[in-house]
Amino acid sequence: MKIPTKIPLPVRSIGLPFDGWKTRVDAARYQAGRLQRLVKGLFPDPAPVPGLDAPSVAGPRTLMSFGLFVFGMDTLAYDSYQRRRSWRHAATERFGARSARQFVGPGDDFVTLPGSLIPEIAGSVGAIDRLVEMASTGDPYPLVDGAGRQWGEYVLVNLDETGRNIIAGGLPRRIDFTIDLERAD
Repeated sequence: MKIPTKIPLPVRSIGLPFDGWKTRVDAARYQAGRLQRLVKGLFPDPAPVPGLDAPSVAGPRTLMSFGLFVFGMDTLAYDSYQRRRSWRHAATERFGARSARQFVGPGDDFVTLPGSLIPEIAGSVGAIDRLVEMASTGDPYPLVDGAGRQWGEYVLVNLDETGRNIIAGGLPRRIDFTIDLERAD
């Protein structure tokens, strides 16, 4: 027969306010764990996107950044983007044959961002003013997409605005915009 070396002593409550604290903490932790599992079941994590690691992703509401200006739901949200890149090839005329071509380097790189700003729902009219101020400096700014990929240094060359659904005071309820960026590096 094995004799226990330590005999647990019974814990006696003497009626102090902190008596039973460990039991209450354990019960609270158990309830918190149940709540976390319930919420996790209702709102599961989105599936991971291949090639993206969490530190490089700017956030779910960030679409792209142009310098310190962030395109997103709180500022300007573009509907789509179009990027046009070209490469230069010099041609040398030849007698009796097609011209000989030689690659001489990258060409122009344009990005167009069309979208709509509806201040009552999403976006800010002041965001357009900030872009105008940035364009007025003439400085190139880095363009980085929401996944953290750097596209290069761009300058803002055109900003078209069309106000729609004008209300009292001449204020548009919707502003359609098109932003043209040109690579500068």
